[in-house]
Amino acid sequence: MSDGASTINGWYMRLLVADDDVLFSQKLQKVLCKEGIAADFVSTDRELLDAVSDHSYDLVILGLGSTADDTAIRLRRLTSQSESLPVIVVSAYRKLQDRIKLLDAGANDFLAKPLPMQELLARIRVQLRRTRAMPNSQPITSVGPIRLFPHLLTATLDDQPVALTHHEYRLLEVLMRKRDQVLSRTQLEDSLYAWGEEVGSNTVEVYVHQLRRKLRPEVINTIRGVGYQFSPSLWN
Repeated sequence: MSDGASTINGWYMRLLVADDDVLFSQKLQKVLCKEGIAADFVSTDRELLDAVSDHSYDLVILGLGSTADDTAIRLRRLTSQSESLPVIVVSAYRKLQDRIKLLDAGANDFLAKPLPMQELLARIRVQLRRTRAMPNSQPITSVGPIRLFPHLLTATLDDQPVALTHHEYRLLEVLMRKRDQVLSRTQLEDSLYAWGEEVGSNTVEVYVHQLRRKLRPEVINTIRGVGYQFSPSLWN
């Protein structure tokens, strides 16, 4: 997949859909695929929390929960784990008090099923615009001379902007966030692409090479037979 494939209005976007409604998930998967939006799908609470812990998402579409109270509990757990992550709740709840309860629990938006998929896409675009417009004076991650600004998907080296593609940024972000770990090629591929997406055999190697060229050759260490690690010399 090319760097521009999973975008909305030119922005890379990766979604997590958490819903045990198989028909809804299948329909949504077709719509998102047609729009070129990368998305992962889970159907249980454990899968939801594990996915948010292990991967970087721009937005969650949450449909788990048999009642509004159940969904509110899941929503609070999710936002406590990643409070800046936008969440759109989709459910069959139509009572005003249920919608208010979910919005008060942390939902950024709410849509009742059945819903027009084009409206859901429009709501996703709204959340993306809001996220990109958030104040970005403080980097989310700063290690040595490198800083990341997620709301613009940009990085700086010695306070100078570095032009990165979407996937280069994502790879650099996961390496910096988990800089105390050596990450395998498979782990890095999982951070870049939706599950089941076809990935080239040397994709990670290409992005590592590009990051070394654009930043510094020593920015990423190759641990032979294991994987890659953000250089300890930059953050010790």
